[in-house]
Amino acid sequence: MLGMWQLGPFNIYIPHLIIIFSILISGFLASGLAKRHQLSITPKQAFDLITEAWIVFFIVWKLSYFFYHPADLAENPIVILYFFGGEWGMLLAGVSAGIYSYFHAKKYGLPLTDNLILVLTSGVFIKSIDVLIDYNQLKEYIFLIEGFIYISVLVYFAVFNRYTLIMFFRLLRWILIVWVIFRVATEELQLYFEWTIFAIIVSLILLFSEWKFGKEKV
Repeated sequence: MLGMWQLGPFNIYIPHLIIIFSILISGFLASGLAKRHQLSITPKQAFDLITEAWIVFFIVWKLSYFFYHPADLAENPIVILYFFGGEWGMLLAGVSAGIYSYFHAKKYGLPLTDNLILVLTSGVFIKSIDVLIDYNQLKEYIFLIEGFIYISVLVYFAVFNRYTLIMFFRLLRWILIVWVIFRVATEELQLYFEWTIFAIIVSLILLFSEWKFGKEKV
């Protein structure tokens, strides 16, 4: 089981270190995809786009903690090393990172579709690592299966498909479907009820979008 690492006066949570290294790996993944699919940005620009977007995500998610507990900022600012802003903070962080990646990609002339797929690919990769960390902590094979399914879907769409808007719709839809299925399988439906309803609605919208903009669905 992954635990804490003592570094001087600080206790560093090892899963957080794994996520940080995973972000770097996702940057190299984006770099490789940019080269493979001959995107309109260089591999280095793709790496910078993804890693910087994740930095924005974590900074906003960390700082959003003080929206809920502003008194902690004055009493003990170091708590920012150990706490995050919860689900709403994560949503705010995701929006902030999305806005940043949009303008960053626009600076390099990267089409919106390519930007969306690079960001989504990175997000799915990080999610798969997070789920595998859950498996390590809880020792429940259902999380191991979920993590490998995310990676399998990611590999299929990243390697065997062209970067189009329809591909983005399909990739996002399948990831949402897998997420909902495993929330039911792990009996977490009540815990994530609002997010599950949201995921189902978005999946239906994506399915309609595929039907409208594409000739065939997967």
